[in-house]
Formats: sequence, C-alpha cells, structure tokens
Amino acid sequence: MFISGLNYTVRYGYFSNKLEFMLQGALIYDYTQQNRFITTTQSHMGFYNHTLGAKYLIYNPYFENKPNLYSWKANHSFNWNNMIPAVAIYAGVNAFPNERYFYSGIAPFSPKVVLALQSHPTPRTALIGNIIANRFTTQYPEWGYVLTLTHNLDNGRFSIFAESEGIQSHWYSDHIIRLGGAYLFTKDIQVNIDLGASWKDTPSRYIALLGFSYRIDKYDKFLPQEKK
Repeated sequence: MFISGLNYTVRYGYFSNKLEFMLQGALIYDYTQQNRFITTTQSHMGFYNHTLGAKYLIYNPYFENKPNLYSWKANHSFNWNNMIPAVAIYAGVNAFPNERYFYSGIAPFSPKVVLALQSHPTPRTALIGNIIANRFTTQYPEWGYVLTLTHNLDNGRFSIFAESEGIQSHWYSDHIIRLGGAYLFTKDIQVNIDLGASWKDTPSRYIALLGFSYRIDKYDKFLPQEKK
C-alpha cells in the first residue's frame, strides 16, 4: 500500500503566550494493488482525523547563568540546571476519524491528553518529550511518546533533529525513528524535511515528509513601548 497525504496544523497563541489553541488534521490518499489470480487496484481519498485542543504552559524555568570569576572549569562545565524542563499540558478532542484507517466502530469523538516537556541543555540545543494518552475512553486506547532532540547550527537559520516515536495500542503498535532538518528563510517562513522508518516489519513503514510553515506574528503589539 502506498499512502500520501497533507497534514495541517493551525495554532493560535493567547494569554501572554502561555495558552495556545491548535487544530490538526490530515487528508490522505491511498493506493493498493493486489496480485493474486488477477491484478486489482483500489484507491481512496479522505480525511484521516481532526483534533481540536489547547496547550497551557504550567511551568517555565529561568536560570541566570552568571559567570564564575574564580573558576574556569565552572564556567565551561555542563550546567545540569539547564535540564530542568518547561512543563505544559495539552487537552483536545479527536473528531470524525476515518474507519478506513482505524477500525470499524471507532467512536466519532474521543479525548487526547499530552504532557509536554522541553529543556535546553545548551543554548543551541532543545530536548523535547511528549507523553501521550489518546482515545483512552474508547475500546482501544492508545499510549505513546515522542522524544525529539534538535540542534541549531552556527548560522542560526538551519536546524537538524533526531526523533523517536513509540505507539502502543491493541490494534496498532509501532516504533518510528526520524531524522531531518529545517531552514528558516525569514522570521515567518520555515521549510522542513524529514525521513523516517519503523522498526517493525509487519508491515514496514518508510516515511518522507516535506513541510512548510508560516507565522503571523503580532507579538510586537503587546510589547511595552520605550518612552521618548
């Protein structure tokens, strides 16, 4: 089976950037060819799922790393305080999942909750972890995680990342590894590409993704203006 599609995410920040509303979904096209006594083909296009939710920043650590005037080693050693993560909670609702890509009788609405953690081990590195509970009120609840390590290169516009994703449920389980990069063309426009593969072979999955994001930034309107 060959599957291609378009993933979309719309995000809107509110309330001093601590609260963010999100709408996510996917439009999928699949093509299947079976070679038995005769060759048959089948194709289908439809929406995979829609999820509407909100994320709230609960805790955001701040550490002022002042230089130690008496120790070169202290100034150049790893600061473990940087591993303390910011903590956010996401709660959302899955709506109208397509039975073709799930299972017959799946509930039209179900909850999704995510615990999101993010730390900055170094100024150019971010470690992001998401612990996911999805459709946990339905017949087949899903549990998972996504662990992402990103690094911004010296030019400040190009970033690379490595990601591990695990999914566990009665009807589908997998472990996916992804590698990719992103380039910031302007402060509002970014393009990213990543490649991925699954560990299991029943069946195997190979993934290629090309992404584009555009940011409408009105944050400056909320910044205090300097008095002349």
